[in-house]
Parts: sequence; C-alpha cells; structure tokens
Amino acid sequence: MSKFIYDRMVNAEPRAVSQATMAVADGVQTLTPETQVMGAAAFFLLLCDAYKVPAQDVFTATTNLMNSEKGDAIPQFNAAREYIKHEVINA
Repeated sequence: MSKFIYDRMVNAEPRAVSQATMAVADGVQTLTPETQVMGAAAFFLLLCDAYKVPAQDVFTATTNLMNSEKGDAIPQFNAAREYIKHEVINA
C-alpha cells in the first residue's frame, strides 16, 4: 500500500466519508437485501484491490473513524445509520 493512500485514509474527514456512505446507500436502496450487502462488499473489495490497499486495513481505519474515542458512533455516521435503517431497510 502506498504511504500516500494510507496517510490520507487514516486522516480521512468523517463528513466526507459519511457522505460517500450515503451515496452508496442511495445507490443500493432499490435492490434486495442480499444484493445490497454483497454488492456493497464487492465494490469495497474491488476498490481495495484497484488501489492495492489491504481490505482489513481499510476496515480497521473505517471502524476507528466511525467511532469516537469512547466507542460511541460519531454524529455524521448516526445520520447514515438512521437513513439505512429507515430508507434502505424499510423501503
């Protein structure tokens, strides 16, 4: 993994990442649940492969970004969580 991508990834802005999350949620909203999950996972894996970034490193950095130091979800991702719960799952 290039140092450039890693440095930018671990210092990503929560707002920008949550907006990207909303875009993905919006894009899969009309699909079946299994297609939503697997399609999002396939996109994630293909993107990691294209950038030559280990998926586990991205997963860990994203988990850290989504949670505060206290382990609580940060507000930007609470909005995405609610959107997914009410608009994607219950659509």
